[in-house]
Amino acid sequence: MKLNFDVLHMRPSFVSHGMYLELGRCHGIWGENGIGKTRYLTFLKQLQLINPRPTSRFWAFLDQAPYENYYDCTVFDLAEELFSLSHLPWKQKPKEQFLSILHQLNQQNMLHENYKRLSGGQRQILKWALILVQEFDFLFLDEPFQQLDEAKRDWACEQIQLQKQQGKGIALVDHNWPRLEVLCEQIFELKKIETTDEKLTFILKERKN
Repeated sequence: MKLNFDVLHMRPSFVSHGMYLELGRCHGIWGENGIGKTRYLTFLKQLQLINPRPTSRFWAFLDQAPYENYYDCTVFDLAEELFSLSHLPWKQKPKEQFLSILHQLNQQNMLHENYKRLSGGQRQILKWALILVQEFDFLFLDEPFQQLDEAKRDWACEQIQLQKQQGKGIALVDHNWPRLEVLCEQIFELKKIETTDEKLTFILKERKN
């Protein structure tokens, strides 16, 4: 299964040359800080919502947005409420798997903490745990290593490799080029090529080592 984003136009406009998201592969998106990598990934998400495909329900996103509606909830209550949402593609027994992931990472103590009191690293682990108990074919990861310590970054890399082995397709935004080289079969560089009063145009081209 391939998802083709060969030519994409929007305001801001993005042009993608030969970008295919393939099952079992990780596709990296790289570019200088502030170039718009997050915006591009959000654009792909919006494109999917505007132009839904049969695989729509098999997409999952780990983004940088906080769970603003749950600031005053404990992590346990936040998870319980999310697991009650039947439109999300949860795996069987998501709560048990979620707790197992937190235990594996020695983060079970965060369950009784208010979300607003969590550190940046704990919030990132929470996002990872909630993503990994969902069913998906394609996984979009926006800076998934942010604020994680070295051990947690290694764990996150292992999860990406495991998802590939399980046949998942991954689009990974990251600023760390050496890490992208290890994780990705294909890396694209995002560059700004045109700025006018009317629009901003970006080009996404495969970068060769």
